Amino acid sequence: MSRFFNALAVFTQGLPLPATRSAWLIPLLIVLLMQIAGAQLVHDLVVEKTHEQQATARAQIEDDPQMSAEQKEMALERMEKLSGGVLSGST
Repeated sequence: MSRFFNALAVFTQGLPLPATRSAWLIPLLIVLLMQIAGAQLVHDLVVEKTHEQQATARAQIEDDPQMSAEQKEMALERMEKLSGGVLSGST
């Protein structure tokens, strides 16, 4: 019978272990959420900056008096191809 109580005592001492393990879980989740939010923010900023640069380049090409209409069209097509079609005016 004493073996049973010894085993029970060891078992009950082991129960707080999961509670102490979870002490790192909340900070880990907070850091993880901050990482995801930061990555999303940086991604949004990069995409916005790229859109601005592409709009500026497009305006410069369209306003260039030295380029013919065909050259402008080819330059815009090339720019579209280089961006992979992802940044083509639609947000």
